[in-house]
Amino acid sequence: MERGAILEYARAVSARYLAATKVQKGLILDEFCQTTGRHRKSAVRLLRHPSDGKAKRVGRPRKYGPEVGEDLKRLWEASGQLCSKRLKAFLGELMDVLERHGEIKLATERRAELLGLSASTIDRLLGPQRRSALRRPYTTRSAPGGLKAEIPIRTFGEWEGVSSGSLQLDLVAHCGESTEGLYLNTLVSVDVATSWSEYEIVWGKGMERVRGAVSKTIRRLPFVVSEIHTDNGSEFIN
Repeated sequence: MERGAILEYARAVSARYLAATKVQKGLILDEFCQTTGRHRKSAVRLLRHPSDGKAKRVGRPRKYGPEVGEDLKRLWEASGQLCSKRLKAFLGELMDVLERHGEIKLATERRAELLGLSASTIDRLLGPQRRSALRRPYTTRSAPGGLKAEIPIRTFGEWEGVSSGSLQLDLVAHCGESTEGLYLNTLVSVDVATSWSEYEIVWGKGMERVRGAVSKTIRRLPFVVSEIHTDNGSEFIN
């Protein structure tokens, strides 16, 4: 049953339930639970207080409206998704910079609300966005194990002092909630020494298309590429 129908049913039965004996209440509860699918404790609450359309929120009332959360989200994303303590310390300066460049426009009251947020409140307001941002990307195809075993691995410390021309490549999938079918990918190429970055759109993840995107990227670079480092996807290693 839909919630509206359940509430209407509860209002119709409530008076009879409240006036009933203990045994009769048990029978009414059995019938109510069987009809609505509600648990017994939930059914008791509804029959005692059928006028309550929603469960009452426990704890202190909300101090900040959804608009504060939306503005905070924009500031957090502009900061590069800083942790709450660093973001709090940086909020005033960040708002000044963004307003100066016309990225945001905040009323005096809203600015005061944002500056008054504690680190724990920032954590709470950004909770859903952080969980979404931390969600791992969907895994697509892996390269054959034999080939992976033949490719040497460079550890983090071995990147120290490399010259320009050492590229790190990765494909970012724009597939939404499903990896089925064809979808756009972005080939991201970063030179380790200079942080020079290039981006190339690829339709699908086929070997030939990815190879073509890599070739286009290399032709655009202002330096000679000496080595390429990728993940273990079969679009790179095959």
